[in-house]
Amino acid sequence: MWPILAHTTLDALRVLDWATASLGVEGAVRVGGLDRRVDRVAAVVATPDWLRPGMHDAFDPGKLLDPGQPDAYARYFYDQLNPLTHLERYAHGARILFLCGEKDAHVPADGALRFQAALGRADPEAADRVLVEMIPGLAHLDVREPSRWWPICRRWLAADVD
Repeated sequence: MWPILAHTTLDALRVLDWATASLGVEGAVRVGGLDRRVDRVAAVVATPDWLRPGMHDAFDPGKLLDPGQPDAYARYFYDQLNPLTHLERYAHGARILFLCGEKDAHVPADGALRFQAALGRADPEAADRVLVEMIPGLAHLDVREPSRWWPICRRWLAADVD
């Protein structure tokens, strides 16, 4: 999974570069979290801890999943890009909203809460811009019902307040 997460992150940077050059996008951007141009992030059923301890099968929430052992390729991406172990990259203060499902056992909210706490110890001002919101009753696969989370995401991304 780590190469998929890493390539998604790196692709977002390429899209941002393209949008800046081709469309004249300037100022704060609201799409991701790795680049200083990014101002605001909405992470839906996502975690900044790529290890995802306590991960259960999304189709069978009673089944704990063994994450297995990464190969060297996957490990490289984890070592370079895992947010929880690279808190310094979030010190520039992007506003991040983690929308977590209360019943999501596949991507537990614990990762977002630990990220917020660790960032608070490293940089309290940056941590003040990280919010974790639990969506009552939402399980991992319920993300397929955007009416449950999209209005919250849209308000967050459109907000002009600090």
